[in-house]
Amino acid sequence: MDFSTPNINGTNTKLEAAMTEEMDTRNLRCYQLEKTLHLAASSTELCYHDCDFEEKKSIALYIWYMFYVDDMASRDVDSFAPFQQRFLRRSPQLDPVLTAFADLLLRMCDQYDTITANSIISATFEFVNSTCIEPDLERMPLVQGVLRFPLFVRDRTGVSTSFALMLFPFSKKILVTGYIQALPDMIFWVSLSNDLLSFHKEELAGDTNNYVHIRALMEEKAPIEVLFEMGQELTLARQTIYKALAGSPTATAAWLGFERGYVASHLAQKRYKLQDLGL
Repeated sequence: MDFSTPNINGTNTKLEAAMTEEMDTRNLRCYQLEKTLHLAASSTELCYHDCDFEEKKSIALYIWYMFYVDDMASRDVDSFAPFQQRFLRRSPQLDPVLTAFADLLLRMCDQYDTITANSIISATFEFVNSTCIEPDLERMPLVQGVLRFPLFVRDRTGVSTSFALMLFPFSKKILVTGYIQALPDMIFWVSLSNDLLSFHKEELAGDTNNYVHIRALMEEKAPIEVLFEMGQELTLARQTIYKALAGSPTATAAWLGFERGYVASHLAQKRYKLQDLGL
């Protein structure tokens, strides 16, 4: 992808201060949020750099609360599984962070057009629901040849739809029709780029419960062969994205900034151990 590191400082102290204020005002302070505050803010600054501050704040809070759900849902399924029903019934949530997450989704309706906001909310519902069932999926025996299952699970647990859609707030004045044809490949690119860039650290940790290994099992291939195919698929997806966005220079610029920031955020984090590979 002819990658070059964006000239952006991944630290935004104003954004982190706003997130801290939100946490303390709502009395949410806990280890799970404190340990991911900088990561959520940094990812937002790198990937959504050209959004205004209030938009960045909403995106950073979204990513932050998403991390919390990913960390906590499997430990307390009974509190997290009813999230959607309680949201729709206007009932109190069973975890204070979920209350903040629900309020944030409503606020985002003022920053995105109706269709985009609806899609972000729907994707969030899918994410929380799928994260709650993920521990059961991990224990479930896999059937070889069920080829669509790995991507089905990846799409719903990766919340890639929201990552893509949050690029297009009202302020950018991009109609849904300006990016909708690119959206399937955007979602695919976000999910599988993360899996490709995570593969090295997961191999070092002996972690085989990931998209690469599950797909390898389903397709009866070696994991490294699947990884190579993913690289080809991601290249094609990226080409398709730019082809679909060609009619909207603003959408094209937004995506270019996102993809460079997304890769840069992975390269910058020591947890991915990509420095070991000279990246």
